Amino acid sequence: MQLGKALAGNGRVDDAVLHYRKALSIKPDDAEAHFHLGVALASRGRADEAVVHYRQALERDPSHVEAHVNLGNALARSGLLDEAMPHYVRALGIRPDCLDAHYNLGLALKARGRNADAIVQFTKALEIAPDDLGSHYHLGLSFVDADAKDDALTHYEKALKLASSAGDGSLIADIRARIRQLQPEALPTTAP
Repeated sequence: MQLGKALAGNGRVDDAVLHYRKALSIKPDDAEAHFHLGVALASRGRADEAVVHYRQALERDPSHVEAHVNLGNALARSGLLDEAMPHYVRALGIRPDCLDAHYNLGLALKARGRNADAIVQFTKALEIAPDDLGSHYHLGLSFVDADAKDDALTHYEKALKLASSAGDGSLIADIRARIRQLQPEALPTTAP
């Protein structure tokens, strides 16, 4: 198992896939090998195969938090939000402080139009990681949809600071534009 992780960590994902497949040929019930094979396959854009291995990992170890989150993510990316959300909920039932599960459940809920529930999840994510850029950004979006301008501005401004620290130019521009939409008086005036 360690060799597969080392190979993947050094960018040799195809070799890691071969290693995990060999490990599974020897020990087919190894939940960790199925999980890591799923991760490696997903990183290569082979989502359908990854889903199979995440499911196999969960059949062998239903309490595997990361497998629930990764399976949820793969299903959500395929547009299967209603199938993805229960996996985030299961992950949170096992580990209530799982940042990724709160964040991704928030994204799925927002995409399903369940804005109030999304706000709850992004807020919980920020209780775990107060400087999580994605949670601040998406909480800002959610508060805009809830017509809570001041709350949206608070989270956009925090997201802007975090994005600036990270040097993410395109996100900085996006957040600035969203702030200007909420504060039109902050827009620079132009000469006639």
